[in-house]
Amino acid sequence: MDIIGTGVGIPKFTVKNKKIESWGLSTDKWIRENLGIRERRVSFAPSSSLGIMAAEQAIESAGIDPLEIGLLIVATSTPDKINPSTACIIQDRIGAYNAVCFDINAVCAGFIYALSVVYELAYKNALIIGVDTFSHITDWEDRDCVFFGDGAGAVVVKPSNKLFHYKLKSDGRGQRAFHTKKGGTFNMNGKEVFKHATTVLPKLIENTLIEADVKIEEINCLLPHQASKNVLKELSKKLGIPMSKVKTNLERYGNTAAASIPILIHENKLEGKVLMAAIGSGWVYGVIVMEI
Repeated sequence: MDIIGTGVGIPKFTVKNKKIESWGLSTDKWIRENLGIRERRVSFAPSSSLGIMAAEQAIESAGIDPLEIGLLIVATSTPDKINPSTACIIQDRIGAYNAVCFDINAVCAGFIYALSVVYELAYKNALIIGVDTFSHITDWEDRDCVFFGDGAGAVVVKPSNKLFHYKLKSDGRGQRAFHTKKGGTFNMNGKEVFKHATTVLPKLIENTLIEADVKIEEINCLLPHQASKNVLKELSKKLGIPMSKVKTNLERYGNTAAASIPILIHENKLEGKVLMAAIGSGWVYGVIVMEI
């Protein structure tokens, strides 16, 4: 699979750690040292607004007409509405009227799930958008407000004969460790997130590499979902991959959930064999190894 275009939608409004510190919820020092975050972006518009920004950039960068898009998938756990899908809303705004559209909710692993689906369906041109506006489901009077930020990333892809191997896993026993009630704010057990992100996910990565017949030394970079600096350091240690190969944008954006990996794709010059990995609420896990 070839990535032929990328784009991002980043809100302008910023909430810095010092602001949260002034509310008495945490300290700038603790957030930076444990999470690796200095600030996060907040959108006052729905997810589709950021998704449209990212989609338009990706389409322009791919050099195609919106009518050439055959498939449009939006990975989000913060949709505009219960229905219709955010994908259909974006389709109408960007004029991609020949596309088949639907949403995927695998939270932070959503982009990996969407990319895997696109690989199997093999449309000539597919647009994948990862977007989340967790600020809309955040209790800003709770200390867990430090983790997330809003953002969108998009890619346009087409089929190719290059290496692409994926592995997905789900375990519904984890549903209570991170959940959001209808119309409510998210509730998270941070210790459980850390535990599963640093035990189950590394094993899934190792199994995926074995199946793909790729050694960790051959990986040029790891694009992980941006859970926290401590999670990324533990992943690096367990996999035996240097932190210099682990890409992150936590410092500027926080955890942007389904948008994390496509934003990283847009921001980094990728080549060779690339590894993507994420864990989302549920639990749901996803790993991709592909050649760029």
